Amino acid sequence: MKIGHRTPPRHKRATDPPPQFDSSDLGSPQKVWSLLCEKDEKLRRDPHVFSRQKKINAKMRAMLLDWLMDVCADKQLHRETFHLCIDYIDRFIALSDHQMQPQRLQLFGSTALVIASKVEEIYPPKIAEIAEYTDGCCSEADIRGIEEIMLEKLDWTCYPVTAVHWLALFMQLMSTDEVIPAQRVVISAGKRPLDTPSLNGDSSFIVGKPSLEVSIESALPNDENNQPDDAQRVESRPFVPSVSSPCPSPSSSAVGEDVQLEVSSVVFAGASRVRRISFSCAYPRMQLCHIGSSPRVLLHTTRADISYVGHNSYSSGHIYPDQRCTVPKLMRGEFVRMAAILDLAMLDSGCLRFRYSELATAVVLCCYEPEHLICQLTGFSPEKVRDARAYIEPFVRVFDLNEPTGTAIPCLADVPHGDRHNIQTYTPKCLEHLETVQQIRKETESRRKAVELRVAARVRKRKFGSAMNL
Repeated sequence: MKIGHRTPPRHKRATDPPPQFDSSDLGSPQKVWSLLCEKDEKLRRDPHVFSRQKKINAKMRAMLLDWLMDVCADKQLHRETFHLCIDYIDRFIALSDHQMQPQRLQLFGSTALVIASKVEEIYPPKIAEIAEYTDGCCSEADIRGIEEIMLEKLDWTCYPVTAVHWLALFMQLMSTDEVIPAQRVVISAGKRPLDTPSLNGDSSFIVGKPSLEVSIESALPNDENNQPDDAQRVESRPFVPSVSSPCPSPSSSAVGEDVQLEVSSVVFAGASRVRRISFSCAYPRMQLCHIGSSPRVLLHTTRADISYVGHNSYSSGHIYPDQRCTVPKLMRGEFVRMAAILDLAMLDSGCLRFRYSELATAVVLCCYEPEHLICQLTGFSPEKVRDARAYIEPFVRVFDLNEPTGTAIPCLADVPHGDRHNIQTYTPKCLEHLETVQQIRKETESRRKAVELRVAARVRKRKFGSAMNL
């Protein structure tokens, strides 16, 4: 089978998106899910590459990836950068027509890291900085010379959906809350009349400038049960980060930078509660009362989205008042632990037999339950990921035995707190862990064969006894 073409249909997953993937704020669920599955099926790696490449082997690949993981952690690159680098190396080796020399593997790895950094990082490291990590093995000119060759060999396909990408998606869907805005936001834009003063009493307000009148009417009765309890919320979800994030001011929104807006509050008759709001944020902020699938209505905070004011139509990816939406909340501590397990599994050449989505699904299945809900979320049946799960289980056992419980999010002063879980970390003694996993596999295989021999002996004995009775 030609490398880079679609994989056999026996591994094909469900084309319909899972029920958890029904959020309009992520785009059209059917289109997004179909695109992810299509990219996962299109590109594949060759599990038999080392049977054709006689001069390199799986151990050399593991040593190269271990070095690249260390470099990515030292340069504080993202996890996606490291996994893109792995994909480029595996596909480049599989597509190469000539026998690769072991002394050039580090050059290929450095070049793949340069390309991955340009694709993923906002501020990618310079080629000279990457070359310094090779200790004179590769020069900047060598990397530049191989870069175009590698891109042409990869057919300039530099955006695969990697295993860590699938893992992050699955974990977000596992902890997604449905949010029903419990307040109606009434927004009207126009010009302020001549005799209407400014809300804040500012005499510098220019008459005739665009103004914006906003009110928030409660869609719920004055019930104390509908009020969010901040203290209880913090205690009930210690591992879930806040979904709020710094947002640009209204001057940088879609309304335009040169437009000055005056915001006032209008009280409507019959409204249960009306709050005044200030546009320190151009996007809505959801306030979650608790975690889970309980049908409790959640409150919308006193912030509204003015970025779409003046537009008559919205695409299927926008959030606007009174629209039911979901908010993904990544469990960052658990994500760091499971990403480290996935990193360890990627060092082994056995991962070449599986798709990235299968590897991510297997990691989630080995760490969470119930099985039927996880399979529903990932789109795979238990039978289709049985082999991938058996492949991942030894890595989970070894990681839990050797790493401390509760893998901490790396504390990096130069990285924003909300992005620290995405920074690649290095697991010490990766190659030793890999040898332990291989030893566990050998022991498991020997026990399996012994059980099969005992079962076969019992079957023969029963058949012989039945024949003697006749």
